[in-house]
Amino acid sequence: MPDNIKVALFADDLCIWISCLLIEEIEFYLQIAIDKIDDFCKTWGFTINKSKTCHTTLTTAGQRKNYFFKYKLNLKIENQDIPLEPNPTFLGIKLDPKLSFKPHFEQLEKKLIPKTNLIRRIKNFKWSNSIKLNLTLYKSLIRSLFDYCFVILNVGTGKIKTSLQKIQNKLLKIVKHFPIKTSIKTIHKVLKVETIDERSNSLFTKFLMSKSKQDLIAKEIHDYMSTRQLKYNQKIRITPRRF
Repeated sequence: MPDNIKVALFADDLCIWISCLLIEEIEFYLQIAIDKIDDFCKTWGFTINKSKTCHTTLTTAGQRKNYFFKYKLNLKIENQDIPLEPNPTFLGIKLDPKLSFKPHFEQLEKKLIPKTNLIRRIKNFKWSNSIKLNLTLYKSLIRSLFDYCFVILNVGTGKIKTSLQKIQNKLLKIVKHFPIKTSIKTIHKVLKVETIDERSNSLFTKFLMSKSKQDLIAKEIHDYMSTRQLKYNQKIRITPRRF
């Protein structure tokens, strides 16, 4: 496997990627990696599901009209083209060319509709323990979806957290009725629920602590934190002015 190719494997889900400025160089190294993976599978009796295999190109330009024309790579498995997919799903996370994760959260909002309706329906029964039951349902059916994407909540834009926080606020008001002018902080305190920011930061910190001993993940975390710190330093850098 080429040194500049990175690999992520979970069970039978495999992802390989490379970061480079030249499309031709990306194609060259990815094809070498694909051929080596194909040879390995043939040697050990594994079969690659070609119908589920695709490639995507991440770019700061995002998905524009010329995306398929400009970023389609010539990659093959046994002379079969690997199609370009702008929104592939890997381990439950829907990606997009700009890594804004907007398609993922649009899909997430659709998943919330039937779960929210269930909580509304139980609340209408006016059972004595409906608040406790609805809160349990919220944590198991809805908050678990937020928890699953805690990493992208910490690496994405602040708009994502703000959007999810608004959704959580509405849901908590469905779980328990509050007066109109009740502050969001009070609602979370009464129901003993963390805000989206608090929850995602807590999970992200635990993740960093637990995975810091794994070499590949530790290196990725170190590279990410270094880049993040560099961007922060550039943002606050003040250019001296002459008077």
